[in-house]
Amino acid sequence: MGGKWKLNPFYWTALRRLSHAKATTTRSRGANFILEDDPYDTARHHIWYYLNPLRWSRRAIRVFAVGFFVIMLPIYVFIGLQPASVTEALEYPTLGIDSIHLSAPVTEITMNDRKLNAPANIAGIYHSAAHKHFIIGHSATVFKTLHNTSLSDHLTYDGQEYRVTNIEILEKSSVDMFEILKPTEIDTIIIMTCAGDPLPNQDATHRLIITATAI
Repeated sequence: MGGKWKLNPFYWTALRRLSHAKATTTRSRGANFILEDDPYDTARHHIWYYLNPLRWSRRAIRVFAVGFFVIMLPIYVFIGLQPASVTEALEYPTLGIDSIHLSAPVTEITMNDRKLNAPANIAGIYHSAAHKHFIIGHSATVFKTLHNTSLSDHLTYDGQEYRVTNIEILEKSSVDMFEILKPTEIDTIIIMTCAGDPLPNQDATHRLIITATAI
């Protein structure tokens, strides 16, 4: 071992212990300490003992290794099976509404074929114009408690605080997206999710629309 390994203090500790083990083995051979039927057994014992910083027995190390594997394997499998949107969500800004115990990661989304598709388990934000933040999400997952929001409730997004100024439920066909996405002079968040009767493909007959302005 060389290079950066020599900067590790454990390298020099292990090296001293190895030298001591070899010296002890040499003295043991001179004193006829090693059994004739296994001339290397004592040498292996000394090297193992002095290179083991915790002085654990082989059995203790095997038990520890098996226990560590049994504990960590289910955790590793659980994390690996999580959707990418959930595991990556730790890096996203958060939408929070304390009154309904909502804390939702929010990822950037783009419009494709004049449509905005909400992420499966977190919220999505579309910046349509200056000072306008349009956030969508599924009512069955991330926004399942959004209907409990009240006027004047406070919410936070990306470090900025907002106050809810309007709440309405409209039929899907009555939603005016041009009005929702148009620019505003005041920093504004509009949150929209499904409401009313369920339809196929995680859709619904109505939309819950919440407007909040920066404080």
